[in-house]
Amino acid sequence: MSITSKADNMPNIYRKSYLSAVSGKATPRNAIKAFCIECMNYVKSEVTKCDTIDCPLNLYRPYRKAGDTDGKD
Repeated sequence: MSITSKADNMPNIYRKSYLSAVSGKATPRNAIKAFCIECMNYVKSEVTKCDTIDCPLNLYRPYRKAGDTDGKD
C-alpha cells in the first residue's frame, strides 16, 4: 500500500500528522504519536492502555498515565 493510499484511508483527524511523520517533517514526539495511533487502529484510548512491553516505543508512547513506567497498569 502506498503512503498516499494509506493516508486516504485513515481518519481525517490523523492524516496531517501521519503525512508529516512519513515525510520526515514531524518532531520525534509527533512521529511516535502518529505511529502509536496507527498501531492501535486510530483509537486514542487504546494507546493509553497499550501493554505491548516489547515495543521499543512503549516508554515513549503518548497519552500515558502519570507514573506509568513499564506499560502495565
